Formats: sequence, structure tokens, C-alpha cells
Amino acid sequence: MELEDESDCEHKTVRPLTASQEVHNVVDLEEIATVHRGEIQGAVYCVAVPKASDSSCLLIYAHGFRAEGTVSFAEIDDPFWLRLVQQGWTVAATSYRRSGLIVADAIRDIFNLRNWVCCEVGIPAWCFLDGRSMGGAIATRVAERPNIKALFNGVLAIGAALLVKEEGSELNYKPTIPMLYLTNTSEHGPIESYIAK
Repeated sequence: MELEDESDCEHKTVRPLTASQEVHNVVDLEEIATVHRGEIQGAVYCVAVPKASDSSCLLIYAHGFRAEGTVSFAEIDDPFWLRLVQQGWTVAATSYRRSGLIVADAIRDIFNLRNWVCCEVGIPAWCFLDGRSMGGAIATRVAERPNIKALFNGVLAIGAALLVKEEGSELNYKPTIPMLYLTNTSEHGPIESYIAK
């Protein structure tokens, strides 16, 4: 199809996705999404499914270290996640089945949550894992799993605490899906070492 001029095109303004701009415009999650809460094998979850979308994109959040004895909770309250929900993404979070240092069971809880979303909401066309601190270390280990491409399209690891170790959950330094590390200069050593290997 040939266009006579630009007026034949539908123009949309694309706004960059930035959390900092949204801090002052926080919306009520319940207004923009159907929120599901529950528990899977001891892990509390929260899933926000946008009301105005086919929700074909999924972001799962892997949180950082929480001291032993911390009450289990899962919330979707980060301005960046709220913006994603506004833009049609389903966003999900898990508390993991226990607090403290947890890697292998946290990975199981992330997979359980993804499975729940697939069964109750639908299979996403795109699925990403957002891990912060210990959650970044967990996300890195998820990215290294064989055949993970069938479940996740990529990982965002923010301030990944790659030195977190749990017996049986060692790094193999061979991610099989794209990863993006965001870190400050005081924490980049372990990430540079990971990338170099």
C-alpha cells in the first residue's frame, strides 16, 4: 500500500518508560488491574493483570534478601511496575516460601508463579524476570538453566548479589537467555568477573 502523505499514517507519541517520572503520579493498582493474591507452597504471591490489555507480556519480580523471620509479603508497588501495568503488562511478585538466604527454593517459587499465571491468566508471548540484589543472583541462575528459553525471554538484574551462595546452586557462567545487569560502581566487580568468564 502506498501512502499519499503523512496524514495517511496513524501517529502515536511514544513516551520513554522511566520510573523516576512516575514517582509523583502513583496510581492505585486496583484501578488499572485485576489483582490476584494467594499462596503457592508457602510462597505468597501478587499478580496484577491489566484491565485494558490482552496482557501478553509478563514481568516476574525476584526480590532481594529479607532477614529470617520477616513476614511473607508480595506487593506490586514500584512506580516502574505500575507503569508497566498501565502499558498492558502483567506483573507478578512472590515472597518465596521463606525468608533469609534462599536460592534453589526461590527459583522453584518463581517457576510456580509463572505456571500459575499461565494457567489462570494465559501463556504470555513475552516473559521477563526482574531480580534485585539477591533476586539478581537468583535471576542469573534462572538464566543459566538449560531450556529456559521456553519460559523466559530475558533477565534484568539490578545490583545483583552474585556472591550469594547456597549449596547446590552454584553459578555455571553460561546464561542461555539475554541478561542486562544494572549496578553501581562499588558493586561491579563480581558482575565484571561473571561476564568475563
